Amino acid sequence: MLTFFTSCCPFEGRRLIAQENAIESWIKLDKNCEIIILGKEKNLSEITKRYNIVCDQNIKYSEFKVPFVSSLFKRAEQIAKFDILCYVNCDIILLSDFLPAVEIITKQFKQLLAVGQRWDVEITEKINYDNKEWEKDLLEVVRQKGKLHSPSGMDYFIFRRGLWTNIPDFSLARQRFDNWFVWDALRRRIPTIDITQSVTVVHQTHPRLINPAEFRKNIELGRGKMRDACHTEWILVKGKLKKR
Repeated sequence: MLTFFTSCCPFEGRRLIAQENAIESWIKLDKNCEIIILGKEKNLSEITKRYNIVCDQNIKYSEFKVPFVSSLFKRAEQIAKFDILCYVNCDIILLSDFLPAVEIITKQFKQLLAVGQRWDVEITEKINYDNKEWEKDLLEVVRQKGKLHSPSGMDYFIFRRGLWTNIPDFSLARQRFDNWFVWDALRRRIPTIDITQSVTVVHQTHPRLINPAEFRKNIELGRGKMRDACHTEWILVKGKLKKR
C-alpha cells in the first residue's frame, strides 16, 4: 500500500477549504493508505485528529518559516508504514485513477520516480464527498474550466523509500525543487515516469503572496539542474508503460 505525505498552510479561509478537499480525496482512495501531515501549522492537530491521520512536527524550517523539502522527505521516510511513498501538495485533489496507475508502475520498477502535470481549476466551496457523483461532477468542471499546467510545475512525486539521501535545502513550494528531483533521478539513471495521460490530478487555484526573497535560494540551488515531466524516460498511457 501507499503512504501519502505533505505539509500544509494554516487551515483558514480559502486554504481551509482547499486543504480539506484535498485530504478527503486522498482518504477516499483507499482506507488502507496512510496519510502523514508534517509541520506545526495553525489548527493542524485539530484537523489530523478529525480525520484520524498522522501528524508529526519533527521537521526543519527555513528563515522564512517554510519547511525544508529535505527535512520533509527524510522524516516521512523515517515514520512511513509503507515503502512506497507519495509526496503531494496539500491543495491537490486525487481521483480514483491514481492508485491503479501507482500499482502499474511500482510493479514494473524496483526504484522509480513518477511525476505528472496537474489541472488548474478554481474551486471555492467544500466538496460533498457523500455525493456518489462527486468525481463525475468534478471531472465535468475540469473539462469545462480546467487548464493543464505546464510540465515544469509538478505537485506529486511517487517513489520507494531510500531514493534520496542528499536533497539540497530547498524551501517547499518555492520553485525548482520539483525540477531538481527529475534532474537527479535522470542523473542517477533511476527510472522516471510521466503519468499525466493516465491520471486526472486537480489543483485548486488560490492567490499567492510570497516575498521574492523566498525564491532566490531555491533558484540558486536549482541552477543548471532543471528537468520536468517532459524529460522522463517513460510515459504511462492507457495502463501501458511506453518509452518516451
